[in-house]
Amino acid sequence: MTDPALFWNDVAIEVARRDFDPFPGPNGSPMIMPEQGGPTRTSRALAMVHLAMYEAFALSDPPDRLTPYGLAVPPDRGAWAAAAIGGAAARALRDLYPRQAVFVSDQFAAFAAMLLGSGMAPGDVGRGQQFGERVFAAMAALRQGDAPIVSQPDDKNFTFLDGRHQPDPYASDQGRLNPLWGQLPAFCRKAVRQDGTVAVYDHHEYLDAPPGHTPGNVDQGYRDSFNEVKQFGGADSAARSVDQRIIATFWAYDGAWRIGTPPRLYNQCARAMIAALAEAGTTLTTPQVLRLLALINMGMADAGIIAWQAKYDYDLWRPVVGIRQQDDGLGYDGGALAAVTDSDPFWKPLGMPRTNQVGMFNRTPNFPAYPSGHASFGTTCFEILRRFLNEEAGGNKPSFVVKSEEFDGKNVDPDGSVRPVHHRTLTLAEAIRENIESRVYLGVHWRFDGEDRTRTHGWGGDALGRKLARRIFKRCLTRKATATAAKTATTSTPSS
Repeated sequence: MTDPALFWNDVAIEVARRDFDPFPGPNGSPMIMPEQGGPTRTSRALAMVHLAMYEAFALSDPPDRLTPYGLAVPPDRGAWAAAAIGGAAARALRDLYPRQAVFVSDQFAAFAAMLLGSGMAPGDVGRGQQFGERVFAAMAALRQGDAPIVSQPDDKNFTFLDGRHQPDPYASDQGRLNPLWGQLPAFCRKAVRQDGTVAVYDHHEYLDAPPGHTPGNVDQGYRDSFNEVKQFGGADSAARSVDQRIIATFWAYDGAWRIGTPPRLYNQCARAMIAALAEAGTTLTTPQVLRLLALINMGMADAGIIAWQAKYDYDLWRPVVGIRQQDDGLGYDGGALAAVTDSDPFWKPLGMPRTNQVGMFNRTPNFPAYPSGHASFGTTCFEILRRFLNEEAGGNKPSFVVKSEEFDGKNVDPDGSVRPVHHRTLTLAEAIRENIESRVYLGVHWRFDGEDRTRTHGWGGDALGRKLARRIFKRCLTRKATATAAKTATTSTPSS
């Protein structure tokens, strides 16, 4: 039988993908209208789904192998624990993505048939489903205060000051995504304060201020990043290699039609690592998979909260604006920042790939640069995964095969061609590096948005992700002393 946690993780990331499927708009042209649009909302939704799955099992599993998250639901332990996972996930996905309710219900029917086929009694399937639904209802109640921020539309409150975030010149009607997101309460409150009494993160605890964020203060870190992205991230860069261009697109998931946002890709990476472990002879148990996926998705949701808080605090411009407006005489206020090197008012980035939208080139995301969301989400995911494997798999961290939907032999490049199939075999450290560097090669981020390669400053999403992963793994959903260890096996490989 397919592991219940992996079954519903697969459904969840498919629902998140379908959220970006185009449909005919009012004038007949294709359009998308995501119910959980942007990496922020996607990460929050996936955290709620996976924490509900985790909690439903933690409170219904007879051996009591997981430390509860803490929702206000009394335990109901019995043979229905696996069904409770599905009940929680299905209820969560129907509530968060109501347009996909029929699809989710069909998936639950298939899941129930799988449980019945494995010998679970029909009454236990029903009881587990009902218990899981109660668990997600408690999760929804816990997060109901998020609603005003989650539903906030994009605004256009730009300052148009030197160094500050401005609309993409290739999408001048662009708004600002989720400027209040950093006010959301943490999913892992003990990562904010160990006693859990403070709910809102302070980004200053996780990363340093970026170089060049104040007028007239353009230090060497900013100069180096300016020159690097100008050279390697331009649309027609001769310095960028073919492999670097592949990396740029491979890790994108920039809200593309039929693909969605980065948290989907990082879940796919986690699944690939679970499969690689099984192929190497270490199969994670259902409680272990639930804990790993809950930690990863909770971590990414909180990484998004911290990153967006910092983004709108520093409000740093993107390369497409900074490179065009850096020098004296350029920009709305005539270049208040000291000159870095030669600006180029005609510079254009390779840009985030608008996959499946032919003719859409050179675009930049609709929120400030610092820190990189990709680096924040990705490093948090991979660092939690590394720590988990040290604890639960004896430090076994095999290379894993990353399959990106940007290169699946089906999705279409903006130039109209179908991109070929391309897989990458990576270690966790290599995945972190490629994920960060991909944004520089696209020309949508400064290097320091992702990392400080000298390790002398706590810059970027990499610093944020490493510190957050350490705190979350140490303080939230901690391993029980009686937890079942991973099974050694050579014949059972999780579906992926």
